[in-house]
Amino acid sequence: MAKEQIAVAELITNIILGKTDGASRVDFFPQKPKFPFDKPYEQPFPRATPESQGISSDMLADLLRDLDTSHYTDMHHFMVLRNGKVICEANFAPYRSRIWHVTHSMCKSITGMAIGLLVEEGKLSLDENIYDIFQKKLNTFNKIFRPKVTVENLLTMTSGVTFNESGIVSGNDWLTSYLNSSITGTPGENFQYNSLNTYVLSAIVTERTGQSLTEYLEPRLFAPLGITRYFWETCPKGITKGGWGLFLCTEDMAKLGQLYLQKGKWNDQQIIPEFWVEVSTAKHKESIEGTFGYGYQLWMEAHPGSFEFNGMLGQNVIVYPDMNMVVVTNAGNNELFQNCVMLNIIRKHFPRNFHPADILPENPCAQTLLNRLTAELENGIQAPQTLPSLRKGGWKKNPPGLRRSTNTRPNTWNYVKGLPAPNPYQFTQQLNGKVFELSPQSIGPFPLFIQIFHNNMTEGVQKISFACEKGNFSVNRFNALNRVVIPGEIFPPK
Repeated sequence: MAKEQIAVAELITNIILGKTDGASRVDFFPQKPKFPFDKPYEQPFPRATPESQGISSDMLADLLRDLDTSHYTDMHHFMVLRNGKVICEANFAPYRSRIWHVTHSMCKSITGMAIGLLVEEGKLSLDENIYDIFQKKLNTFNKIFRPKVTVENLLTMTSGVTFNESGIVSGNDWLTSYLNSSITGTPGENFQYNSLNTYVLSAIVTERTGQSLTEYLEPRLFAPLGITRYFWETCPKGITKGGWGLFLCTEDMAKLGQLYLQKGKWNDQQIIPEFWVEVSTAKHKESIEGTFGYGYQLWMEAHPGSFEFNGMLGQNVIVYPDMNMVVVTNAGNNELFQNCVMLNIIRKHFPRNFHPADILPENPCAQTLLNRLTAELENGIQAPQTLPSLRKGGWKKNPPGLRRSTNTRPNTWNYVKGLPAPNPYQFTQQLNGKVFELSPQSIGPFPLFIQIFHNNMTEGVQKISFACEKGNFSVNRFNALNRVVIPGEIFPPK
């Protein structure tokens, strides 16, 4: 049995026995800094009415209502661009505009862009054997008997390498563990989604350039697009994670989609080679059931010629070349990947045979109603004014009377039937000075596995405290060493 398999077996055994204290073997602490409000937001898109770009305001309003009321979606941000102009944007309370959001696997497509740049610069070939690139990481046996795994195999998720997300709990050196793991089947044949394939692509960038993936992309991608508010996590060895861990603003995600819509060109400058945009957005492999195929670190979509940067729980950049349109979503959905209700709702409103007009007559009434709807969503008027319970997952202290509702959206919370609905501002007073601590002896399998599969390999949030002073409500979250994970998040009074 391989080292990583033993580690996972031990982890599961400890969960069953309730011994989850110190479950992670990775020497790692939370990295994400405070959001950089001081950095200016650069190169925002121009705004336009939907009708001026050939899309009906009524249709967009219907789409937003469907997304908001679905029992399987928990929308955070939504944006639609046509002809390079924002025609619809919605922030769902309590999420504000122009703050970053975890992208999960959506950032795999950005790592793919870096590989295209390396190829263009003559520093990498897609048919190179990754075991030749990292010869020093292989043991003697594997140097002799290891089958060839190419860079292209990593791009198409066909490496066959068995070392994946669950295995990284086995230690700090993810690259060595990956390179010395077993291979199933013949590399290049079978699609098998594995985030560590993308992590190795990030490691290749570092190997060939001497820079981290973030450092390499800063002058080549982020700076030209005016993307200043971002953060990308690294592994314990300092390699950018590549396949996850990027925090990015919604409108900056839209810039990436618009960049690909424009064949890699931005402000008359070729940022990503045109050939790479074409080859990476072509279908190379059949993917999992219910999806439409896979290119180079991105997915095909249902609409002819469309494609998607996709991350779990609803992080998407959908590009429709024939409609000159980009759709961006951030969410915390109940479903993980491409075959989900949220994307099916979007597909329903933009079906395969849909083609927008060049321009429509202005409709001030419909535009006013759309603007009113987006304002209501941002202010939380559409959703119930309720608060979450900390009852599950090993938390020692629990505010009484809260439970998950069965008669509203599953992503909202209500008081037990018969009790009066809470006033959020009275509730903040009740929480003032309260501290909730997580019992390390028995965290519960769900939050622990979320930690593992998110691959944040940290001490996690161990304590939460609340304070209400001078009308301002703040939340502080701490890890096991009492280090502040997210300090002093302030919610000013209304």
